[in-house]
Amino acid sequence: GDYPFQFDNLLCSTELMQLEGQWEQAAKIYDFLASEYGNEIWMRTRQANALYHAGQFAAAAGVAGRLNQKRPTTATNLIEARARKKLADYKTAIGLYRQAQAILDPKSSGPEDQAGGLKISKPTTQTVCRQPEETLVWT
Repeated sequence: GDYPFQFDNLLCSTELMQLEGQWEQAAKIYDFLASEYGNEIWMRTRQANALYHAGQFAAAAGVAGRLNQKRPTTATNLIEARARKKLADYKTAIGLYRQAQAILDPKSSGPEDQAGGLKISKPTTQTVCRQPEETLVWT
């Protein structure tokens, strides 16, 4: 049966796996967490990101693409775009990058990079298991 904080403990362990480069295993656990605990969008976004880092680009694009059909976010658009680029589907990737840009800057009309000097720091063992803010792993 479940024990208190099981979700949080699994999530923390999975984040540590990612830091150790165990992306494929992390993707499997995010799949389990999405199935068993809900938080579908958050866990599937993390699963897609882990699949991307595991080199499973078609699977990453599939998971992120299904999320983008339901509720597109900047994160899911970027993950799918990166995966589509790796699969040499450049036209789709460009469209997804533009959708991500439109979410970040609705007034934007061109393909220029609005992120500019945006720096997203990598997680460390000191920051990885803090309790729930909606976090994404950008590496």
